[in-house]
Amino acid sequence: MTEIDVTSDAVSVTPPVVYESPLLNPIGGGLYAASAGPLPMPEHWYGGIEVLPINCASGWGTWEVDPCLNNADPDARKDGDRADPLAPFLPLVVWGYDECSLITQTEDMVLTRARQNQRLHEQQLVEQEFAGRLLADATDLGTVGDLVEAVSVLEAAFAAEGIAGVIHAGAQWAAPAVSESVASGSPIWRSPLGAVWAFGGGYVDGLGDTLVATGPTTMWTSPMEEHATPDALANTMAAMVERSVLVAYECFSVAVTITGGSTDDQVERLLARGRELTR
Repeated sequence: MTEIDVTSDAVSVTPPVVYESPLLNPIGGGLYAASAGPLPMPEHWYGGIEVLPINCASGWGTWEVDPCLNNADPDARKDGDRADPLAPFLPLVVWGYDECSLITQTEDMVLTRARQNQRLHEQQLVEQEFAGRLLADATDLGTVGDLVEAVSVLEAAFAAEGIAGVIHAGAQWAAPAVSESVASGSPIWRSPLGAVWAFGGGYVDGLGDTLVATGPTTMWTSPMEEHATPDALANTMAAMVERSVLVAYECFSVAVTITGGSTDDQVERLLARGRELTR
């Protein structure tokens, strides 16, 4: 009788069961959650969108209650100017791609993966691009030592304008902001005075240790374009999914950089606090 060696590293001839992972939603808390919209992209958007501000004019003030006030006095005049529009905000095309063998994948299967690639990474890519515009526009308010001081400076800027806008920050600042009680609420995080936080994955490298405060942001999107085609020579099915996205803000932008409490320092402080709590 032939003996069977059960100790050998035999390879199973039975193929594994294939499990396809479920589709996940994009991470929240970023620029999209903080913005109004998305609104339908207007026709002929290639030249961008110019925002006409309505919440940051200078037609306001006080007047003395004095019946003998000289009307020729400049302080006795009630006037003001409308705010000038900012430079046009330009659209960005965000695409997703996938390809696979014609033998194992249908057109719909490849399109599903292309859609998911575009969907998961669109916000991050838009944030990366928008970060450049934010830094170029922002008035530099200098440097501060820690996150709480940074939020104090930005909220003072909001208060001077009379509005609560958006604080743009890298996602690495979300945990420190919650820990320091300068961000609360979910799914939309807000500062103590009601400004909306945009903790963006695209802001991690795009803004780094800089926080930017702007007026309210609005987002526009075009319809999704989907294309799939087989390549008989390569024996593959390829799919492309794309749409145009545009984000704009109103009124103003100011920036403050945290130098005394870098991201690494904030993380170390959180770890130290955790060690104290577990003693």
